[in-house]
Amino acid sequence: MNDTKRGIAFYVETVLLVLFLSVALAVLVQVFAAAQGMGTQAQRLSDGTLLAENAAELIAASESEEEFRSLVNVSPESEICLHYDVQNGIVKEAEDGFYCLKISLKKDGTLVEAQIDVSAEDELVYSLQTAANWRGE
Repeated sequence: MNDTKRGIAFYVETVLLVLFLSVALAVLVQVFAAAQGMGTQAQRLSDGTLLAENAAELIAASESEEEFRSLVNVSPESEICLHYDVQNGIVKEAEDGFYCLKISLKKDGTLVEAQIDVSAEDELVYSLQTAANWRGE
């Protein structure tokens, strides 16, 4: 009879241990999945920040809209919308890239205000407002 009770106790402990390990494993999988999502979001934010800062520096370095458009290789009539992709950790201009950099310019005399928006998969990643003094056209 004692052997039967010991056998039952062993099985009950085994089942409880398996249940505990299953719950712990489920929690850890959720934690790691959330961490991966946060890492992806942080990488997108870093890339978006880099793209927006580079565009802002080009605006500050330019003396006219014509010069700025020639630097970013956009025709005078078109909207300023550039596409970038990440290859081996390097952000490069691409025909149909993952990131879309949209720049809206608003001129008031020599003061130019720029709204720079970076989006990925139709979701805004980063937005930056800047201003510069351009000598004129």
